[in-house]
Amino acid sequence: MMINEIDGVGWESMGHAYGPASDVPGWLQGMASADPGVRDESFSNFYSAAHHQGDIYPCTAASLPFLFEMAGSLVTPDRGSVIELLLSIGQECLDMDPEAVYFTPDGTESRAHVDALEVIGERAEVFVRWVMDPDEEVRRPAIECLGLFLADSARALEVLRSLLPGSGTVQRLLVVRAVATVALRDAAVHGAAAGWLEELAGDTAKVPEVRLAALVHRARCTPGELGDAVVPAAVGLIREIEQAETGGGDEAPCGAEAEPDVAAGAAPSPGVPPQVAAAFKDLEQHGRVHAPTTSLLEAFHTLLGDRVSERSALLAEQLCSADPGVRYDAIRMAKELIGQ
Repeated sequence: MMINEIDGVGWESMGHAYGPASDVPGWLQGMASADPGVRDESFSNFYSAAHHQGDIYPCTAASLPFLFEMAGSLVTPDRGSVIELLLSIGQECLDMDPEAVYFTPDGTESRAHVDALEVIGERAEVFVRWVMDPDEEVRRPAIECLGLFLADSARALEVLRSLLPGSGTVQRLLVVRAVATVALRDAAVHGAAAGWLEELAGDTAKVPEVRLAALVHRARCTPGELGDAVVPAAVGLIREIEQAETGGGDEAPCGAEAEPDVAAGAAPSPGVPPQVAAAFKDLEQHGRVHAPTTSLLEAFHTLLGDRVSERSALLAEQLCSADPGVRYDAIRMAKELIGQ
């Protein structure tokens, strides 16, 4: 494996948030460890130092070939987490100015974000294979990567559309969002993608969650054309979702495990004072998402912006949902609306 050549990289000449990057190869090797504790610590250290608060350093870009190899190897124990790290690095690079020069903590000029995107672009074809992987934890981040990084937008659109039949609800929501991502980044496929979303939103044979996702992301494609009928249509679909719920009483558990963006918190290390552990547990719970449609509805509220009466009508429907997870997340969204 290429990971065995890791010592041939001049890590000591690079830096990260806390100093020289000589510890990065150890973290990369630890990500492939058979020991879950070693893997968790390695990922945590890499995110904390080599991808600190989303920063991209030369050592971050230099890590990408090794991350791609780990993600592609069936012997890697946690390939999904590796691809999530690739996704996070790539998303941060896309948010940075491609013409800008940034500076590392020691004052060195850096265009590592450009280098990183070049590496990801050169290897983006592998996402086509990974979105077909039997492991759902591999497919989910790969779907988002495919929408963001495959240069052939028409092919990305074709592959994404082929994934919709037979997928679980969460994966179908990711597919719909990724189609909108492709439409927004390439005008050449915008019309085809937007047309597919519009057709999907009106297809009564599809489950209401998917139709709601298509409705919202179709609106994202052309935010200037947001008409008065979109919110009533969304409210109608939320009601359809409620009608499809079974159970969902006040004692029913929230479905946090259904949302791909949230992982369960790890147990605190021995010797951590209880008040510190409680504070971190509270932070983890505060950021948790409890329903698969939550991130979708958050995007819809962002799209609606200052249309307060329509957002209020949407929130009222969410707060009346039969799913306690939807209600719980709607309370936070209501707070955000009031704060804005």
